[in-house]
Amino acid sequence: MITKISMENVASYKALTTLETSKPVNLVYGLNGSGKTTISKYLRNPEDEAFERCDYEHDGSSDFVFRVYNQSFIDDVFFNQDTQKGIFTLSKKNKVAEQKIAEAKRQQSVIRDAAAKITKQAEDNQQAIDRLTTETQNSCFKIKQDHTGGDRILDEADFLKGYKTKAPLLQHLLKLKKTDTHKSVDEIKKEVDLLNKASSDGVDLLPTIESSSEFNVIETNSIFQEVIVGQSNSSLSSLIDHLKSSDWFTKGLPYLTETDGKCPFCQQAINDTLQDEILSYLNEAYKTKKKTLSQLNESYQELVSTLPEWNQYAESLFFDNVETVKASYDTLIATMSENVQSTTIKCDTPSQGITLKSTEGLITTFNQLIGSANQKIKTHNQKVAQKDTAIAALKSDFWQTVRNEYDHVITNYRSELKKLETVKSQHGESLVEKHNDYKKLTKVIKEQQGQTENIDETIININGLLQDCALTGFEIVKHEDRFYRIAREGVDLQAKVFTSLSEGEKTMISFFYFLELCRGKEDPDETQEKIIVIDDPISSLSHMYIFNIAQLIKREFTDAKLIKGEGDEPNRGELKNKAKYRQCFILTHSLYFFYEMTETKHELRKVSQSLFRVSKGESGSRIQNMKYEEIQNDYQSYWSIIRDKDSPPALLANSMRNIIEYFFNFIEKKDLNNTFRQEELQNVKYQSFYRYINRESHSLGQNIFDTKEFNFEVFQDAFRLVFETTGYPDHYKKMMKS
Repeated sequence: MITKISMENVASYKALTTLETSKPVNLVYGLNGSGKTTISKYLRNPEDEAFERCDYEHDGSSDFVFRVYNQSFIDDVFFNQDTQKGIFTLSKKNKVAEQKIAEAKRQQSVIRDAAAKITKQAEDNQQAIDRLTTETQNSCFKIKQDHTGGDRILDEADFLKGYKTKAPLLQHLLKLKKTDTHKSVDEIKKEVDLLNKASSDGVDLLPTIESSSEFNVIETNSIFQEVIVGQSNSSLSSLIDHLKSSDWFTKGLPYLTETDGKCPFCQQAINDTLQDEILSYLNEAYKTKKKTLSQLNESYQELVSTLPEWNQYAESLFFDNVETVKASYDTLIATMSENVQSTTIKCDTPSQGITLKSTEGLITTFNQLIGSANQKIKTHNQKVAQKDTAIAALKSDFWQTVRNEYDHVITNYRSELKKLETVKSQHGESLVEKHNDYKKLTKVIKEQQGQTENIDETIININGLLQDCALTGFEIVKHEDRFYRIAREGVDLQAKVFTSLSEGEKTMISFFYFLELCRGKEDPDETQEKIIVIDDPISSLSHMYIFNIAQLIKREFTDAKLIKGEGDEPNRGELKNKAKYRQCFILTHSLYFFYEMTETKHELRKVSQSLFRVSKGESGSRIQNMKYEEIQNDYQSYWSIIRDKDSPPALLANSMRNIIEYFFNFIEKKDLNNTFRQEELQNVKYQSFYRYINRESHSLGQNIFDTKEFNFEVFQDAFRLVFETTGYPDHYKKMMKS
């Protein structure tokens, strides 16, 4: 079933306008030139490039084919061809074949419903797949958000090139396997930054402390632990030892010779004997050891002064933890400073034994830290020499790192996707199975139709309709095996009889042919349901035939029934002959015909019919929904056009025709031919009005303008006389004053 027709950028449809329906019967009313025929032309040939911006939507419940009756149909079938295609029907003699075909179609309907259900489930499953994929893509897209912009280190190295959109990013991660790599993104960025900033010569190695053994020799020298004092056999030695003033005594000796025999501390006189005793206390051994202490102190301080300054390490980027290296360096320097202080004190007080702290372990630890950094520098320098290869390896490390980081996301996605893909596969297999079953049934239908197809019944039906409508003098005859043509008595069968028929006869026979075409099949293998489109079937018909055509259409195409829903309330309507027709669209310019087509029962009309109006304004044609009650309002609107002398001539003339048609054919059931035989309307000046009214709406006023016959005052006068001569002057006056 068609659910929506969209018209745009073709003929009078300048902007997009739509017809939306859920009903089996759709009636479309509009004046000539409003755009009705454009709709029927589109549905007859949707692939025409002129309708590139037009479209229609359907509910997908069944396979269907359009059957469209309009002027193009008449031209193609009757004017442009000498013979008409036979319409194939099933022979009434073969009831078994009919039953087999009906059963096969019933089974196909069941299959279609089942396939539609599976398709809906498949669509829901696919939506679940799409949602899962979208959610996973959004989760993984945080990689791009986290690692682009900012310091732009990875951007400049094109690490995310080709993966800055969601779908490619997820697909790339899915190709990677989880590994045991532990390199962090920060480490990778650091290495990339180093490579980008490095000169072609690489980075110099950091200095280590090579004097560890020299420090160790001084720090382990036993002299620092000795108690160094003067000569023990001196007469003063026992006193000095008792007072423990050896260091104080030694410090004063250098000043003894400068004080003229006086004590440098108390300024008391010292005799020669005492002075000799004092001088003999410091023998050569004491002096030698004192000198050794002084030399060791100087050597140690000199070694300390040769150590690298911290600023030689501070800016290096190759330490695992620069704080650890700094702490090791500071501890080493502090220990050496403490040793320097101790050796200095020992030199001043040689009688005090000291123990220096060993720096051997500290130097070893520091050198190990520096050695580790230097190994990285060597590796870095090798990478600098092969920068492109190194960057590529780091790029691989980066993606492996983020792949591991998002392992739970990828694992969950694969697990859920596997479940959904399994269901998708099952749906696919089920649909293939249904499709194969459907094809088998189609083959059965074709086989049965091939045994029973004929066109004889169609010929009988069309000729019968011609007789019912008193259209005599011509008939349909069989021509060759699968064709027939129109034949007129006494006329050569090869002559084109159709062109010799009157306009009314052409309309009737073309419509009867269309009717049989809808009932039967244009091709023996045709199996689709039909959507019927009928565009103004009463144009150029005498009024005596309009009722016949209306009844044929109602009986064949628009007769509907109620389908009950829950609580026995009407749920929807469908065509009674649903086996043949899925839906029907009827387009007309005639209010009378439009009204005849509408269902009089409100309850049934509500669920089975949709009414539409096509109108044209400065912005082009548009389609609007129409209410049943608006039919009378349209009659009123035609009078308002008549009252406005500034209305366009063609619109005035068409409005007069519509008023007369509506009033005298629908309300009063008058024969207009007798009306125009009244003496008042026999005046020659009214003949153009009479011809126009009888030409029906398809003249569009062109003949009036081409022959210069249109005169508003004359038409207005004739229009008034029609009502006065038929006994309705009051109605005319009332409507002209409204």
